[in-house]
Amino acid sequence: MSYSGKSSILLGKCRYTPATATLERDGKEVTPCLTPTEATVLEFLYKNNDRTVTREELLRHAVGKRVVGADIVTQYIRVLRKALGDSANKPTYIRTYQKTGYRFIAPVEEDVVSFWNQKGFKLGLLVSILLIALIVSLYILYPTTLQDENRLPVSLTSLKGQEMYGDVSPDGNFLVFSHKPQGKSNWDLVLKKMDEESYFQLLGDVVQDVAAKFSPSGNQLIYYHYNQDVNQIRLAQINWKEKRLQNIEVLLDFPLLFNSINLGWQNEQTIYFSSKELIDQPYQISSFNLKSKERNIITDPPTNGHGDMAVSYSVMAGKWAILRNVGWSKTEVLIYDPKSEQLSKLASLPLLLYTIAWNHDGSGLVLRTGKGKLGLLSLADGQIKTILETNYPIYAPFRLGGNSIGFMRGDLVVSDILQYSLTQDSQATPIISSSYKDSYPVYAQQAKLLAFKSTRSGHSQIWIKNQQGQLSQISHFKESPKIRHLSIDKFGKYVAFIANAELHLMEISSGKVLFSSGAGNSEHNNPVFSEDGSSLIYTVKREDEWFLEKRHLDNMKIRTPLTEGYIAKPCAEMDCLYVIKRNRSRLYKRMPNGQIVDTGIDLGNIQFAHQFHVTQDSIYFADKIDNQMMLIRYDIKAQTRVHITKIPSTNFSLNRDEKLVYWRIRTPNETNLESITLK
Repeated sequence: MSYSGKSSILLGKCRYTPATATLERDGKEVTPCLTPTEATVLEFLYKNNDRTVTREELLRHAVGKRVVGADIVTQYIRVLRKALGDSANKPTYIRTYQKTGYRFIAPVEEDVVSFWNQKGFKLGLLVSILLIALIVSLYILYPTTLQDENRLPVSLTSLKGQEMYGDVSPDGNFLVFSHKPQGKSNWDLVLKKMDEESYFQLLGDVVQDVAAKFSPSGNQLIYYHYNQDVNQIRLAQINWKEKRLQNIEVLLDFPLLFNSINLGWQNEQTIYFSSKELIDQPYQISSFNLKSKERNIITDPPTNGHGDMAVSYSVMAGKWAILRNVGWSKTEVLIYDPKSEQLSKLASLPLLLYTIAWNHDGSGLVLRTGKGKLGLLSLADGQIKTILETNYPIYAPFRLGGNSIGFMRGDLVVSDILQYSLTQDSQATPIISSSYKDSYPVYAQQAKLLAFKSTRSGHSQIWIKNQQGQLSQISHFKESPKIRHLSIDKFGKYVAFIANAELHLMEISSGKVLFSSGAGNSEHNNPVFSEDGSSLIYTVKREDEWFLEKRHLDNMKIRTPLTEGYIAKPCAEMDCLYVIKRNRSRLYKRMPNGQIVDTGIDLGNIQFAHQFHVTQDSIYFADKIDNQMMLIRYDIKAQTRVHITKIPSTNFSLNRDEKLVYWRIRTPNETNLESITLK
């Protein structure tokens, strides 16, 4: 049976529209929408419903030259069954024939609805003509209104797994991107024909190959190549006939684990990249001449942040755009002119950004301005105009041919909060779960509240789960701040957190921010409440040294210096603190009289306040043992250690009364590349 493709297709109790690849079940559109490849598989099945379709046919017809495993067909069938409301055990749509293939068994018929066969079609036609006339008149009278509308995002890729770091060849015909297949831990470089579902794996290494960029001629490619043993920028020639890389050359070697995954070309001989050499050093932007092999450091950022994380060049503007992270959660947009060697600040945003893209004429920069937003930053006046606002997360914008912008749709990971009992040998179970990011669990002992950070409402907000299991959002930030180091007092009255290197105190009942420290020249970190709930203790960085300070909740303007230290936790007794100093594994104790005592306890590499917790008799902490993070209990009196269980996160919270531990677990999420055309 043939189908026109212009009408809807009735598939059993579902309705499918080929023109838009939309599927309706029980009168409601199925979400998430089918990807182009999933739609192709569905169409191939129902169009051949008179026979059994082999796996090889599906793989050849739907996947084509794409480099994927044969088990991808099983994944597509699983997705389609879920969308159709079907079951593998009792199929009503797709039946599996073992070792043979699949057959579409539901009734299939074309649902042609013609205006000419309906009563009142003349009225409908008249209304249509009037609407067209109205649209035309609006276009004539107000042409800019219609011309300023952006097109809806369109899919660029549809592979299963994760896709990121896109770049387009100078002729606009090919897209190169990084792909992490489902069930694998390494990123591959993949080449795709822009207007076809044709994919070519360029390397197939067991290491990470990411962030590839075409040279201005389109004949060369630079990319990052790294794992636990190697960290390099590589150069390769593109064999366009065979769609593979050849003559691969190592340009630069870096210390392990230090790569910001950002680089680009200025011309055929000069590349720019972001890198650092030491753990306490911020990322810097450097240039490298491929002919002379000379490296030149361009920027020298301050140490109160990650540094210069991203760089992007515009041929039209003749300038580089640089993203500088300041205070760990604020980003400055800088412009560098290689001719004059001048560096100037264009804008500052309360977000941690990693990628930026120029528009086609070099007059503006496209960057993420919120969880689901893209904005165009004008070079002329530094103003930002929203160009895309979605209800799903978007990241990593990159320039396509013409005036189109590509970006990654979706989060690389989602996270849930698990609960683990210390009194019995059991599995950790989800206590807070969503399709978003739930993290930083902190427990109020007396109020029996669990506070946490979540993106379930679209942006990073602070949420509360009470003893009855009810969830409520207490913060209502208009922007999307990078909330770090969340803390709650034992009575459940206040939460403290760090955002933009500033210390903030929020009242839980009203959601009102009662105090913000202001960053100034200081960076704040690791807030905790005192045992009696009267004070807030935190660390502050001054001249590269970390110090502990205290503020009383009844007068937050007055700060009291305590001692040198990076992290503090209240002891069971009053006015006593356990203290961790920067880059030291020993645990110290600050006595009520201010004396500092070395406890002799070694907790390993403690980096965060929520990495260890103290009870009357024990210290619970997370440390890496044989490359595996473990939850460990140290008995203070007996001076013994017990390895309790594996833990996926260094940050956890302790419920002392009920002997429960809460931690975050991260799981990979599906991502794809999409694009939008600017006006």
